[in-house]
Amino acid sequence: MRRDFWSFVPTWLRSSLIGVWVGILPATGGSMAAFIAYNETKRVSKEPDSFGKGNPLGIAAAECGNNADNAAAMIPALTLGVPGSGVSAVILAGLLVHGLQPGPQLFRDSPDIVFGFMWQMFLTSILLFALGGNVAMRLFAQVMRLPQPVLAPMILCLTFVGIYALRSSMFNIWLMFAIGIVGYILDRLHFPLAPIVLGLILGDLAEQNLRLTLLINQGDWWSLVHYPLSILLAALSFLILSLPLIGILRRKLAGNGAAADASSN
Repeated sequence: MRRDFWSFVPTWLRSSLIGVWVGILPATGGSMAAFIAYNETKRVSKEPDSFGKGNPLGIAAAECGNNADNAAAMIPALTLGVPGSGVSAVILAGLLVHGLQPGPQLFRDSPDIVFGFMWQMFLTSILLFALGGNVAMRLFAQVMRLPQPVLAPMILCLTFVGIYALRSSMFNIWLMFAIGIVGYILDRLHFPLAPIVLGLILGDLAEQNLRLTLLINQGDWWSLVHYPLSILLAALSFLILSLPLIGILRRKLAGNGAAADASSN
């Protein structure tokens, strides 16, 4: 048991850093942190094919990234008034209802509330670590024992209610059906799930921010790589996108080298 515990530590550290970073970014959301942490853990794993088939590292990465995001999402919510996740949006709405305006003045005028949030997150993490494995995990695991004919209608009903309540539009329901059919086809064709979900989540945010940037800079595309920080982010994005291609090329070269050695012998 102790050996299994220490094998999760690298995954926890990596996913925690990802969750904190995503949480600090305004208006991103915990789901993005979970999928990025899952995808990165799968990418560095020696057995990537086992993910989605019961590998506990995938669950640990997603949940750790999501939990780290919840606390970090309070940073943009309290300082800028921009919620970073659904949880911080609810808390931000509660502050506004009570006449508390997020921003630097909130730390000065109502420090008890701000530091109350910090202590609450800290104590929750301790309780989650102490009681999660012994009580909560065993209780929540019983849900998986429900037969699928009972569990599937419950999930569908909650999904329908959530999608319709988002904008009170039936179009979202039909769009969900269409995306579900496309997702089923992609799953049958063995497309990886995490990049597709990330594209759906980040696509709208990337498009909105791209339009805003071009609008501010009067349509100048060079403004995207004009500042040192922009150049750094563009270089990191290019490096991340190139890593899978580099890995494929290295495996191909290694295979050709092994074949050449075998033929020479």
